[in-house]
Amino acid sequence: MSRLGLRNDDTCWRCNKGRGTLFHMLYECEMVHNFWLEIITCINNILETDLSVNPAICILGMLPLEVNLSSKVYCHGLILRVDLTVLQLSVH
Repeated sequence: MSRLGLRNDDTCWRCNKGRGTLFHMLYECEMVHNFWLEIITCINNILETDLSVNPAICILGMLPLEVNLSSKVYCHGLILRVDLTVLQLSVH
């Protein structure tokens, strides 16, 4: 965020602990990670699956092969919306 001129230093503005890299802001930050945990738990409950919270799923939307196609379409849409929301909240 500091490279974009949005912050004076590179510390995460949410947790004030980690370095505010894109990966940190989208996944590693404690506050965002807890958010992802809730999203993945919700997806698991709806789709009756057992997805884990990991960056491949949360940031890239890469779902395991055993998840059926209609569930993947649903998950990809939801994960994309969450990613965009996290990014928008990171800029403001």
